[in-house]
Amino acid sequence: MLYPRPYVSHVDETARAQGVHSSLLYAIMRRESAFQPDRLSAARARGLMQLMARTASAIAKELQRDPPEPDELYRPELNLDLSAWYVGQLSKRFVHPVLIAAAYNAGPSVTIKWTNELGTMPVDLFVEAVPFKETRAYMKQVVADDYLYETFYGKAGEVRRLAMNLPKPAANGIEF
Repeated sequence: MLYPRPYVSHVDETARAQGVHSSLLYAIMRRESAFQPDRLSAARARGLMQLMARTASAIAKELQRDPPEPDELYRPELNLDLSAWYVGQLSKRFVHPVLIAAAYNAGPSVTIKWTNELGTMPVDLFVEAVPFKETRAYMKQVVADDYLYETFYGKAGEVRRLAMNLPKPAANGIEF
């Protein structure tokens, strides 16, 4: 009950299509909306994965789709499709779940700034050096939830190990 998997077939399908672990999508979804598709944040982010209308429009443009109306982001399938694509792009650029979580929460440009300033260092030291309290807590929770989802629902016998030193992000990639 603490680690549910709503929309499991859609999440698994979109995760596979985007080359990310469904556990990471669930970890982000858990932190962003507590699985409530009608959630609206103070910053006007909407839906399961708390997409901002501006970000959703940029994603839609990349996918050669019409930009969704802001209230369409409450539709779970649309929100998941756009968000999974975004997480997939962040994964290509940032590789490590800690950096992916940082970029999802604070944005790719801020995460690049932090990695440039802090360099490649042990994960725990990097997290504690991030100047935003909210982002520090977010990174910790997303990585912990990702691990727990993988432990509970991943393939038996498969253990995903996280590097203890952060890689340097790709120079090019998603910017929004």
